[in-house]
Amino acid sequence: MKYDCLFVGNAIVDILVDVSFEFMNDQGIEPGSWRPVEKEEIEKLQSIIPENKVASGGSAANSAVGFSFLGGSSAFIGRVKNDALGTEYIKDMDDAGVKFTSNPSKTGLDTGRCLVYVTPDAQRSMRTYLGAASQLSPDEIDEESIVNSSIVYLEGYLWDEDLAKSSCKKALELAKKNNV
Repeated sequence: MKYDCLFVGNAIVDILVDVSFEFMNDQGIEPGSWRPVEKEEIEKLQSIIPENKVASGGSAANSAVGFSFLGGSSAFIGRVKNDALGTEYIKDMDDAGVKFTSNPSKTGLDTGRCLVYVTPDAQRSMRTYLGAASQLSPDEIDEESIVNSSIVYLEGYLWDEDLAKSSCKKALELAKKNNV
């Protein structure tokens, strides 16, 4: 299939939860803040949140969904694990009209997730566990998807991790080699 744009980025499940100012204060969370966390902390935080909504997320993935909603054909390369959140992520991307071209990993870190606390004034505060997203490797950059795309969009946050940076470099090399 041909794509107008191929997006490459961190595949992170957004867990959106409406919270009170009191909850934020009790948890010591500064409104509007963002902080990376490890698996143990994200699991602890998840255990105390009220009912929530889950959606595919990540900067490039959100751009891919928006692009698709505007009528463009899009695909996405990112890393999730073959776990419940990874399965939900792929389904959500598919439901939004974005082809998820990567194979879920069978080993390694769990699918990445971001707890998005939303206060009554619509302020968002985030705690992010990158998980599997941080392990996107050059082997997962699919040349066929690049060749079949008019544009390749790389998420800037991938430059934070050396392995993901190598993946970006490979995507750039393949795009250049194939005049994309």
